[in-house]
Amino acid sequence: MGLGMGSFATVAALGILLTSPSLADPAPDRFPMVMLAALAAAVLTYAIVERRQTGRLDSITRQLGVRTLVLLPVAIALDVALGAASSGLRVPLHLDSVGTILVAVLCGPFAGALTGLVAAVLAGALLPAPFGIPSAASFAVVGVLTGLLAGGFTGIGAFRPRPRRRARAVLGAIVVIVAALAGLALIAWGALAGVGPVPLSALDEADSSLAALGWVGAFVVVGGLLGGLARLLLLRDVTIASVVVAGALIGLATGAVRAFIGGWVLDGRTGSGMDGLVVALGDRGADAWPAVVGASLVIDPLDRIVSSLAVSVAVAAIAVGTRARFPQAEWIVADDDDFALRVGSSMRATR
Repeated sequence: MGLGMGSFATVAALGILLTSPSLADPAPDRFPMVMLAALAAAVLTYAIVERRQTGRLDSITRQLGVRTLVLLPVAIALDVALGAASSGLRVPLHLDSVGTILVAVLCGPFAGALTGLVAAVLAGALLPAPFGIPSAASFAVVGVLTGLLAGGFTGIGAFRPRPRRRARAVLGAIVVIVAALAGLALIAWGALAGVGPVPLSALDEADSSLAALGWVGAFVVVGGLLGGLARLLLLRDVTIASVVVAGALIGLATGAVRAFIGGWVLDGRTGSGMDGLVVALGDRGADAWPAVVGASLVIDPLDRIVSSLAVSVAVAAIAVGTRARFPQAEWIVADDDDFALRVGSSMRATR
């Protein structure tokens, strides 16, 4: 992994130097191709190292089974559609990572990263208005990072349901959630103090297709929040706390990368409906760089929390109801479920 990150940084720096006057002045129109080349170099380096060490590519190929390949187009379409609705309706939440997180949780970090990459490229380079987002391809690395982190958090049990816990554990989960949200509120207070209202598009005045997608996005947001609350209070599922923390950490990481790209390369554009918030920050007197940083470090964590909650509710239903054997099945079923023990033992035996 370290060598892959080194390859990414090296190719990215060389690409910017070759396509721009300097590292401090990258060419926005060529930046997406540089990022794609750097990501390809990182994957190739990782694959070469694993092949030399193990003689196989199991960590990659295991995640790309039949179920994954069936799920990928659906998840990519979901990311592109909700991202288009967010951008077209000028909604600050991105909503373009629900499919990426879903694939990452069910299938693994590499599959999730692939989903985020393809969705960004499609939205930025191939799809027409109103579904295309011209600057989306520049943020492909944000989708890749989202998939890698979501899959990684799944691998340490962050999305594994833990229902029927004692009242003390539920109270502890509530304390963790409140603490995480309070920390984000402090970031928001520091970044957005004095910002006026952000203009939104009225659904009845928007393009009909965007309006329909807007309602789908609203369902995802409300369903994720209410579903997470119901699982915590009614099923006493304390995993909701780890999902919130994982979403916040993913959002802080992706927000930092988004701010870096938006402020450094694209002069304030963020590849999402968050651009209205950046404009509002600019009206307050902030330059492009601090405006994008402030908006990204507030919106990205909230967006990833909402998306992670929606995915966790869906995944809990998939794990318990259908027993679907996705590559990460052992990490998405409850600890006391016999299926979890059976799948976990068989998967460990084949490694």
